[in-house]
Order: sequence, then C-alpha cells, then structure tokens
Amino acid sequence: MILDDRDKQNLIDALKEWEECVGCKELSEEDVGLNHDRYVDLMRRLGVTGDIENNFSWDKEVEDE
Repeated sequence: MILDDRDKQNLIDALKEWEECVGCKELSEEDVGLNHDRYVDLMRRLGVTGDIENNFSWDKEVEDE
C-alpha cells in the first residue's frame, strides 16, 4: 500500500481521535489489535515525531488545498 502525505495525515488524525476516545487494548503478542506499543510504532511509521501521548508533530506539513 502506498500512502501519500494527505493519506498519512488523515490516518494520524483518525488514530489520534481513536486513542483519545477509545484507547489502546491490553493484548498478548499473539492477539490481533492495537495495543499501546503497536499504536506508537504505527504513529512513528506514519511520520509522527515527539511525545505521541501528549504533544506531537508530524514531520511533513500538508498544505490545505
């Protein structure tokens, strides 16, 4: 799957909203789902820098069209 910068920004926004409203699960390694470690890893792979739990920035600004 190839994601452009707008796709990444949209996913980051959705994941941040999900984390604030639902939160991460407690999972074992074999379980499928999004626990805290997987959430942080996914956000980092999408380009998030800084403190993910409190105040983070995205390393690429997407200009409004």
